[in-house]
Amino acid sequence: MRVNQPPLALILGVVVSTALLTACGAAGSSNTSRAAAEASSQWPATASATMEESIDATPSPGAESSSASASATMEESIDATPSPGAESGISTATSDKLGMAGWDERAPASVPETATLTLHVGKRQLTAQRLANGRELSMQDDRALPLYPWISCTFGCRTDGPRLWFNLPSADGPLAFTAPTTEVPGALSWQIMLSKYNWPAEGFESAYPNQVVFTGIQSDCSICDTSFTERGFTRVALGDQVGSGIKSWLAPAKWPAPDSPMIGELRLFRAGTALPSGWIVSDGRALAAKDEGLSYLLKGAGFVQGDAARTPTMPKVTGYTWAIAAEGDYPDFDN
Repeated sequence: MRVNQPPLALILGVVVSTALLTACGAAGSSNTSRAAAEASSQWPATASATMEESIDATPSPGAESSSASASATMEESIDATPSPGAESGISTATSDKLGMAGWDERAPASVPETATLTLHVGKRQLTAQRLANGRELSMQDDRALPLYPWISCTFGCRTDGPRLWFNLPSADGPLAFTAPTTEVPGALSWQIMLSKYNWPAEGFESAYPNQVVFTGIQSDCSICDTSFTERGFTRVALGDQVGSGIKSWLAPAKWPAPDSPMIGELRLFRAGTALPSGWIVSDGRALAAKDEGLSYLLKGAGFVQGDAARTPTMPKVTGYTWAIAAEGDYPDFDN
């Protein structure tokens, strides 16, 4: 399964300019506060200089940072004639500095795209993801860097001297399920993908047919909306029920299914459609003996009755069905 490759303009925009941010209408968004707008406007003048220094592995003594020189450095790092098998055309050194390790690897299509939000059993933070709890991330954090062009200041921004901080979305709506309730007594968590592998510019390859995808992509990104619509995705009004500013898309019925899912992940599917292999309805049912991995996760998160693990009894969403992955890859945690 191929890995989506980011366009050159996007890479340069992350490093030295606001080309992508301008295209997506990040600056001056009506949903962004005055402070957030100021933070966004200061990005090219402050954080960019810091970024240029961190990306240039061997700067010349006294060399001045500039968009032109940084662009030249980036262009040199992108091999126009990559060696056989190097599909990304991005050098390992550059990808490591930008937090893009993995772009030249064969990532499973089920790995969520950047800025995609997914719901999981338990509260442990997954590798390359962050809990959607509204926390701030610094632009000086290489792992967070590729996420900023996609969500920008949608959920808040601020500056602290030369540093720019931006907020993650906060899952605090009716579909958040982050706090135990009578219906969902155990622990669940919404998490957002930082970067790792796939970019969402060509649709959501991690989506299953008839599945709702939740994303933190900024509202003014018309390029994104056009791309998703052209591929058959339909906007649905469910994102704000997870948290303010979150968007949601329904994958087409003929969308190709990805590789193995992550055990313990919950996804929302259109009601009345067949669930993908390895997925079961999350309605409080007891698990089969073969589902040992999911059983272990559910018991650890509090979804247990007596000695038996049970799937979460998810509240109904009209027209949709919650399902949980019982088969696939066991999750990899940060801690």
